[in-house]
Amino acid sequence: MNIFHRQQPRLLWVGLENGFDIIVTLSRFIASGFWTGYWPLIAPGSFASLISLCLFIVIKVFVTTNPLLLTIITVLLILIGFWSCQKVVSNQEPDPSYCVIDEWAGQWVTVLFIPFEWYFLVLGFFLFRLLDIFKPFGIKRLEQISGGAGVMCDDLAAGALGSILIIVLALGLKAVQL
Repeated sequence: MNIFHRQQPRLLWVGLENGFDIIVTLSRFIASGFWTGYWPLIAPGSFASLISLCLFIVIKVFVTTNPLLLTIITVLLILIGFWSCQKVVSNQEPDPSYCVIDEWAGQWVTVLFIPFEWYFLVLGFFLFRLLDIFKPFGIKRLEQISGGAGVMCDDLAAGALGSILIIVLALGLKAVQL
């Protein structure tokens, strides 16, 4: 018996039945919208969208207003979203309830290019949530894409549609004021 060889304790963290695995933990952390998907009350997707919108506002107010940098940050969020969703999706759980990084990405796509006014941001939040819930104009079919891409694509499409609708509204309001 080797007294210097000890069995390492396994950490049971965030529902990891088989102990601590850095890739599994990191993918769950990201896929859960940085733990916002574990919101214990109803509507974790809406909660995650609200928190992501607040973080977007904080970044735009205190970090940068540069549209290129904001776009790069949003694209990075989308890329890590695809990666983490692919890691957490399984046949048993094709869209786990805690997986809300798609809401984060879709919400950021919605508000990325709209006018930075409180009423457009509020409209962006509610419009994205409605489009994500009801999935009109073929957005629902994007859920049929297999794996993590199916989880992400419908929300990205809802975000893009929401952004386009708000931009058209903003341009229409501006034209009326002229």
